[in-house]
Amino acid sequence: MRRRVLEIALLLFGTAFLAVVVFSFRSGSRTAERASRAPQVPPARDAGPATSLSSGFDFTESVRGRPLFHIKAEKTAGFGAAALVGASAELYAGENVTLTLYPEDGEPVTVRAERAEYDARTRGATLEGNVRWSDAKGALAETGKAVFLSAQRALDLPGRVHFSRGDYDLTARSGRYDVAGRTLVLGGPVQGSGSSSPPNRAPSTLAADGASYRKDEGIVDLEGHVRVRSGEGDSIDSERLVVKMGEPEGRPEWARATGAVRGVVAMTRPPASPSAPRPFSGEQAAFLFDAAGEIKSLSLSGSPATAEEPERKVTARTIDLEFANRRVVAARARGEVAITAGLDRAQADNGEISFGADGQAESLSLSGEARLDGEGRAGRASRAVEVPGRRLWILTGDPQSSASVEQDGSRISAPRIEIDDEKKVIRAEGGNVRAVLAPARGERANATLVGDPSRPTFGKADRMVLDRGSRIAILSGSAALWQDASSLFGRDVTLNDAERSVVAVGDVRAILAPRAGSPRPEEKAPTLLTAGRLIYRETGAAGAGDSARIDLEESVKAVRGSWRASGKTGAAWLNKDRKIDKLELSGSVALVDGAAGRTGQAEHAIDLPEEGRTILEGAPARVSDRDGNRVAGATLTIRDRGRRVDVTAPEGGRTETIHQTSRD
Repeated sequence: MRRRVLEIALLLFGTAFLAVVVFSFRSGSRTAERASRAPQVPPARDAGPATSLSSGFDFTESVRGRPLFHIKAEKTAGFGAAALVGASAELYAGENVTLTLYPEDGEPVTVRAERAEYDARTRGATLEGNVRWSDAKGALAETGKAVFLSAQRALDLPGRVHFSRGDYDLTARSGRYDVAGRTLVLGGPVQGSGSSSPPNRAPSTLAADGASYRKDEGIVDLEGHVRVRSGEGDSIDSERLVVKMGEPEGRPEWARATGAVRGVVAMTRPPASPSAPRPFSGEQAAFLFDAAGEIKSLSLSGSPATAEEPERKVTARTIDLEFANRRVVAARARGEVAITAGLDRAQADNGEISFGADGQAESLSLSGEARLDGEGRAGRASRAVEVPGRRLWILTGDPQSSASVEQDGSRISAPRIEIDDEKKVIRAEGGNVRAVLAPARGERANATLVGDPSRPTFGKADRMVLDRGSRIAILSGSAALWQDASSLFGRDVTLNDAERSVVAVGDVRAILAPRAGSPRPEEKAPTLLTAGRLIYRETGAAGAGDSARIDLEESVKAVRGSWRASGKTGAAWLNKDRKIDKLELSGSVALVDGAAGRTGQAEHAIDLPEEGRTILEGAPARVSDRDGNRVAGATLTIRDRGRRVDVTAPEGGRTETIHQTSRD
């Protein structure tokens, strides 16, 4: 950043105007020596023909020994009847006039003109012809006419006023200087232009309907359609602009703009990068400068105030910008904060932004009811922090409420949530993470083991990761999924919608409840599956309702009502109604049917609940009932829901049956 917006006040008004007015309203150089040639009589005036001629005029008006003004002229003519009888003239006209005005304190003001009239009756004077005042630094102020109003202690400048110093120029339609208050008021339109070192700096411009300068306070006040521009892109427009100038070098200390404020802070990046202007607006803007005249801060207020950068826009009731080394380093916003970047929008009670050396935002922090809205997702949190370089948001809750994010109809809440927009990933952690996973349609339909895929599924875990790009959800630490009476528990659960699969590991427990309205009592009982690892895969097209397979590993158990079985590994197949068509167990299979009073052992077992049939295979497989009857064979088929057992001998082998007779 080369020059800040309100440095324009120093460059234009502070240097072009104040350098002239502040330093010019002091004692001028001595009056030039009177010419030795005979005076030339001025033309006749309203007071009549000239009644006296002299080579000069020198008059001081004093009160109790204190001078009020001093007027001095060469080649003077007196007018008026009083001069005919030897008294002083009523009106004097002279050339090469010097008028010095004395305020109650401070330096006097000395004005020069080619000619002037002094009215002894009113103690007033009219100066005309290149009316000017200057200082030792080369500043010059000029006008065609100046009227000194003695009774009002004021100098009226009814015509065009021009100030210049070096490359600076300022013009006004008219002006008035109050001697007692040491205040200069300029009538508009007021316009100025100029440039400063280095020599190649582009010119700056200023315009206003009117202006005033209060010397004692060091206040410059521009009013009405104020428009200030620097050649480097800085600008400010407002209805009023007040600048406080410091002493002794006339640098700005502070400035305040009010009324429809808008402007641009022209930032500077490394040479290879283009400039990045930052527009701002508000009802009021306050600027603070350091001892060197460089801007320290810009405070905006409005309903709302706005500040923009290349990739985002900030609105709030108040916005404070901090500067260092001619660049913005931080921004703070308070009250109804809203930050927009493309389709993304963030809102909060308060916000803070920090900037890097290249002028780009490095971090963004929101606090107090933070709300995020973007394409396909929305977030809520007590506090939200963005790392813009990574397109990463970090949301945190408070003791009363968790942070939450909604995406594609799903909702996740947790003490801490990361939204990685670049990778399209949401990470939730901090324990007690909860989610509502909405169903998707068509080819993006969810893979679900529990319940109806057309309805939402609920979940909880210590940590969750939702990967929108790869369509994967990972629940870690005491993970659980459920819908109505169906549920899935495990240490970790992974849902992969792209591969149409669900993987659960670590003390897995799945409860598969039948849908309501099953006609037979045995179909109303849920099926419980436990294992060390569970893998669910849908074998049909997404959302087509075809069958699915569940693979079970490590200490598998299956329970359905009073029926239970166990084995080392297992597999289950679901039909389109989400019912188990087939359950298969292998390795040291044990079977208990409490309703039928039967137990069994086998190396391999197949249960077909829809048919009411269970097949045991082994070398041999065995079945016993509560009465002590036992049967063994290569294949045992339990039919009629446990009421009958068919025995098949192995090839070339035999079966074994033990039947206990009753005593009666």
